Amino acid sequence: TEDNNMGSSDIVVFVLPDFSISDEDITPSNSNPAEGSNVSFRIRIRNTGPLGELCSVRVYMSTSPKSSLYNQNVWISGNSYADIVVYWTASIPGENTLIVVLDPNETIEEVSNDNNRAELLIDVEPAADETTNTRTILVVVAVLVAGGAAAVFFLEQRKKSSPPP
Repeated sequence: TEDNNMGSSDIVVFVLPDFSISDEDITPSNSNPAEGSNVSFRIRIRNTGPLGELCSVRVYMSTSPKSSLYNQNVWISGNSYADIVVYWTASIPGENTLIVVLDPNETIEEVSNDNNRAELLIDVEPAADETTNTRTILVVVAVLVAGGAAAVFFLEQRKKSSPPP
């Protein structure tokens, strides 16, 4: 007979967070700063999984990989994002790469770890040469002084050659 077609069993569903970041999630205040300039970066960290979780975030420059600009935990609710701001002083002229790594030690089980890294290239211009700036100012001052002296000389010569009234 067909009276015993019913059954039951327990199903366990694993719900995991999925932290993610892309290169487009990094927004600099200036992507071409001069040496010595202060730069801020707004970094958006996403959790596309339904479960909220604490995410370890490490931010550093390629020119100094052992030194972190930011190394903290950030709570990100499920299907949401969190923004952090990181500050940096452009100290090395040339190409510098900002690197952001989520869950760098892979301690949190997530859907994918392949989307946990992003980079942004920053081209730092050398600082203006103080000597060149000083020379430019001195040349301008010298030209103005010479022009003024010439004008005074011309006016004096004109006074001498003009008949009295």
